[in-house]
Amino acid sequence: MTDRAVVVDAFTEMAATYEQTVDWEIRQLWGIGYREFIQQFLTRIELRGGQRVLDVATGTGVIPMALLGTAEWHGSVVGLDLTPAMLTHAQRNIEGDRAGARATLVCGSGLRLPFANRVFDVAVCALGTHHMQPRELLGEMHRVLRTGGRVLVADVARTDFWRTALGRVFLSGMIAWYGLTKGGARLKAEVDAIDNLLTVDGWQDVMQQVGFAGVRLIQLPARRPWFPSGVLIQAAVE
Repeated sequence: MTDRAVVVDAFTEMAATYEQTVDWEIRQLWGIGYREFIQQFLTRIELRGGQRVLDVATGTGVIPMALLGTAEWHGSVVGLDLTPAMLTHAQRNIEGDRAGARATLVCGSGLRLPFANRVFDVAVCALGTHHMQPRELLGEMHRVLRTGGRVLVADVARTDFWRTALGRVFLSGMIAWYGLTKGGARLKAEVDAIDNLLTVDGWQDVMQQVGFAGVRLIQLPARRPWFPSGVLIQAAVE
């Protein structure tokens, strides 16, 4: 389980360089840049009309900013994040967009969303679920979605290789290397997050257990067998 204070400390430390850091990391894992990854992620939402969107773990507001440029959509987006320093950067980004009035930023936890039941049409979370307990997060996302609402989640996934003796050796080595090069609260947050990682099959099971229907998963292959793969999950509320 990842400690809330550790997560806040980790992302406070990296807030100023978050986008560059994540860009480098996912290029190593999946061979794709952060902005390209987000654009591919968002093409699956298919927004229209005045739909209301929730972006959990919004970070520096990359997803709300990208959504504001969607031509067929004139709705609103709420970006939620646990770390005030990340939201400070998000606010600066959004204030510079003429459509920024349609975006609201909220400081809070994805494990206890500060919203009433059934108030959003779409809920998304990109690269943030491993810092939370997936079942609790998905249950909360399901709670705040209207009937017919859709969820879209993307994150890292545990691979079968990690279950092998060799895989555990590689994982220990990766953690040690990360500690030498990064250190600080970020290391603690990422080590704690390992227990939250699910396999692709595990994602399928949890989505169904919390009540989502029509679950579809796409796996992003890792560039190395000892790296985590990526997973993109789509589902709906019936």
